[in-house]
Amino acid sequence: METRMKKLALAVLLVVFGISNVYAQEAALKKETIEIGIFSDAIEGDLVPFIGYFVSDNLELALHFNFVHAEIDLPGVADDIEQDSFIVSFDVLSNLPTGTRFVPVVGAGVNFSRDEIEDETTETVGFDLTAGVRYFIAERGAVTLFGQYEFADIDFSDDIGTITADGTAYAVGLLYSIFFQ
Repeated sequence: METRMKKLALAVLLVVFGISNVYAQEAALKKETIEIGIFSDAIEGDLVPFIGYFVSDNLELALHFNFVHAEIDLPGVADDIEQDSFIVSFDVLSNLPTGTRFVPVVGAGVNFSRDEIEDETTETVGFDLTAGVRYFIAERGAVTLFGQYEFADIDFSDDIGTITADGTAYAVGLLYSIFFQ
């Protein structure tokens, strides 16, 4: 818990210092704007790099990646199985300006993961749905409360046969962002 708080504090400080000299929401959501951010996952405590590019006003292509360690409880298997995953996600996000400092965000995407489960390695394609609300603390700086639902089936085989595990995951947290043009 203490490590999570240190990571969160570091992320907040980096963003606050980075955006302290900038200030304009309308310009931040325009075509050719680049968003650089750090997503702090409230469930796992991870810090996830986030990069976005606005292909048109309010429409953003986003890239984020993460490393996850998990224990999977499979039906009919006595022990949990350990899994390490490297995940790369590509999302399309639609920002819905309200004329205020609050901007709802919705999106969907595809994610690719390389999973090491016990001694097996698999590669999986999954999908995610995203919803959140940005709060612009400055013209080019925002904090976004995000929720994300990710789903995929993970197949892995051994000498006995193939097992499919449910790869459903949830992420809730804050994205601290700076916008550049």
